[in-house]
Amino acid sequence: MLKLLANPLAAGFLATLLLAVPLLFPVLALLQLLAPLPILAIALLVGLDAGLQAALAPVIAAFFFTEELSHAAMVGGYFYAFPMLAAWLLRGGWTIRHCTLLALSLVVLLMVVATGFLSLTGVDLAVDVASRIHHYRDQVVAEGASLLAGNPAGLVSFQEAVHFYAEVMGRFLPAIMLSIWFIIQVVNLALVKNLLARLQQPLADTQILAELRLPFGLIWLFIAAVGMTMSSGNLAYLGSNLLMFLTIPYALQGMAICSAFFRRMGVPTPLRLAFWAALVMFKSLMLTIIVLGILDTWFNFRRHLSLPQGSSPSTR
Repeated sequence: MLKLLANPLAAGFLATLLLAVPLLFPVLALLQLLAPLPILAIALLVGLDAGLQAALAPVIAAFFFTEELSHAAMVGGYFYAFPMLAAWLLRGGWTIRHCTLLALSLVVLLMVVATGFLSLTGVDLAVDVASRIHHYRDQVVAEGASLLAGNPAGLVSFQEAVHFYAEVMGRFLPAIMLSIWFIIQVVNLALVKNLLARLQQPLADTQILAELRLPFGLIWLFIAAVGMTMSSGNLAYLGSNLLMFLTIPYALQGMAICSAFFRRMGVPTPLRLAFWAALVMFKSLMLTIIVLGILDTWFNFRRHLSLPQGSSPSTR
């Protein structure tokens, strides 16, 4: 495995597979979350030059697949730009937490700058996004009508589902896209840390999930986002999307509290896995975890949990 990840051609080929296979087999869509992992791993193991060489493979493949340079650039920017930056920072002494907070800051900055720029140009972002989504919605509905012409009940259910998802996408497209990007970065940062540790090439960073704490100042941004949703126009659109995105880091903080509790109580691994699976399946449980993460801003629940020896809770 070490030799495979240390070879730019092999790492680039693996990254291309992780990116392309879900396009052929949609059931494997979650594999795309791991597309940056080989690039991040080789950049940390060998160097940034090797990481850049490996990243060129999926970018070139995207160009040949779509024959559009803009699409290839978008693939490179979305999947591989931040992992290369993170590798450079980690090699320079940063921690996983620092890189995670940087990714969080970049998302917030992009939302604010993009909304401000479009407001100055007179674009109503909510109307513009909704009109584009509705255009694609009408195309999908038309195609579905031709395919399900002999199944009226199925056609009605299909149209209702398409309209529902189009409505959600129209309201929260920026948050959805940037939340997926943020999750990709967090997942790959966590995985590369564990991967390098198994390969006897551990990072200097020893922080674990149970110790994750968000900056206190983030709660003021959350409160500001709530306030912006009560306004109108682009400011309200920014507020609702920012609010939706910020549930992701607070969910991570809530999960960190649960992880600390599991470690403190010695909960067996199968029960932990069952809990994490339930977290994905039940929206009410996820909402509880998000609220727990928000409340931890003030109450610091882990202060009352003594982590096992060798683990020291981080401070703000």
